[in-house]
Amino acid sequence: MRTFGLALLLMAPQANDAEKLFQKMEQALLAAKTIQYTFVSSAEGTAVGKVETRGSLFIAEGNKARLEVHGTIGKKEYDLLLCSNGAQAKLNRDEKPAPPVPLPPQPIVEPPKNLTSNLLKAFARTGMSLAQEYADQAYRVAAERQFRQMMGENPGPPPEEIDIATQFQMQKFAMGKKETIGGRPAQAIEFEVKKVGHLTGLDTKVTVWIDGETSLPLKLTIVTQGGAVSSTMTERYDGMKVGEKIDDAKFRLPD
Repeated sequence: MRTFGLALLLMAPQANDAEKLFQKMEQALLAAKTIQYTFVSSAEGTAVGKVETRGSLFIAEGNKARLEVHGTIGKKEYDLLLCSNGAQAKLNRDEKPAPPVPLPPQPIVEPPKNLTSNLLKAFARTGMSLAQEYADQAYRVAAERQFRQMMGENPGPPPEEIDIATQFQMQKFAMGKKETIGGRPAQAIEFEVKKVGHLTGLDTKVTVWIDGETSLPLKLTIVTQGGAVSSTMTERYDGMKVGEKIDDAKFRLPD
């Protein structure tokens, strides 16, 4: 009887199987010499109403990246373009209707040394929303330092390089269902994620469908709940290519 029970225990999925699958997916992303894909996402919630975004991400060795996003938040629209050629980076943002105070011309800055790895780690954890948030914040920090220098002010010490992986606590990993996404065999995994040091009272649950052959993500959902706040986001990734050459013109800085 004890032998039968031990056999059942050994056959049962281990508690960390889902976490291992996440790690395999993240390593597949970080190990790629190049990666490119398009994405479409839709979110709706009590705090933000309806949000829709679409765009693309191109990444190559040498800290090269190009992130394009078109989004609508209610009646507002915005376009964001972050481009890094490895040595320099620039971010352009346009909004409609235009903000009361026009956005100033954006400077060319030195990108964080781990820009591309952080973009991919953010993508692996909560999709393109976090990747976009990180890109915007990293650029703003660099641009603010450059602005202070132009004004003859002391910009202070350079900011510490952050690692997105240490900024978010991931827990309660669990295996989900096996499904077919876009004609591809996929295994879903589920986990909860919280930003370290931020007590929001919100629970954020993520489900990622991982390609059974390539270990790359195919689809992601995020459900956030807490008090009177609730939102659901669904995001899909198409045309994901790994290791294929990307023309350097794709990483040319915008005007």
